[in-house]
Amino acid sequence: MARELSTILSECVNEIATKKVVTEYTRPWINGELSSQVKHLRKLRRKCRLTKSPRNIFEFHNVQRETVDMIKKSENDWWLSECDKLSLASDSEKWKIIGRLTSQSGHQSVQPIRKTIDGNSVFLFSDADVRKVMEDYHIRKVRHDVNEEDHTQCAFNHGNEEAINLSLESEMNSDITDQEVKLTFSIGTNAAGPDEISASMIDKAEREPMHRCLTIFWNRASMSGILIKQWKDENRIVIPKVGRDDYHECSSYCTISIISALGKRFEYITAQ
Repeated sequence: MARELSTILSECVNEIATKKVVTEYTRPWINGELSSQVKHLRKLRRKCRLTKSPRNIFEFHNVQRETVDMIKKSENDWWLSECDKLSLASDSEKWKIIGRLTSQSGHQSVQPIRKTIDGNSVFLFSDADVRKVMEDYHIRKVRHDVNEEDHTQCAFNHGNEEAINLSLESEMNSDITDQEVKLTFSIGTNAAGPDEISASMIDKAEREPMHRCLTIFWNRASMSGILIKQWKDENRIVIPKVGRDDYHECSSYCTISIISALGKRFEYITAQ
């Protein structure tokens, strides 16, 4: 019974151990020999830290130079093997190989985008062309003409909005209170917008003077009735969707917009 169990465990270990899990941090040129060399180098480094004798330091530097040479050779061999595959690979596979050669983090950047021009399928490579196509797809939506029924519904909605606006006019023109400003702290992510002011910069500042400044600042913006232009700016990030077979289409990407933390919190108050 023990022998059978040992055999089964050994088979399971051999099967699992031979499978390599590839992540965004994986370096495909790191083989078993190189991995063992790196482990040996780490042991020598710990040994050198504990006992900084001339012998330990000399041994560590020698192994360090050997390891660097091995990594460079292994990486160069991997590059050459990937380049050899290009001549036999299909068009879709070629782009995957080029992606691996140019970026080891996988599909973390935008690939050349395919676009149909005059009936011909072409690839856009320049940043300006790719950005324009992405903006047209994700930001600028196609607006259809409004039909007569839509005009009637819009007029009805407009009448309701006028009645609502009259009842809320006094409330909208009131000053932003200290309590409303207080509730904005610790709201939103820490990613800074185009103005490079992050949420943590606001939250970690001395609370009383920051609270007073925000109250005056937002009240002036509210009374003027004009949203500050810089608050409309955004940093838009393009992120590849996971599991797509073709990354040459705009639909294979999603976008995340990061705006000013000051503008976002001001909108939070006015939306209440």
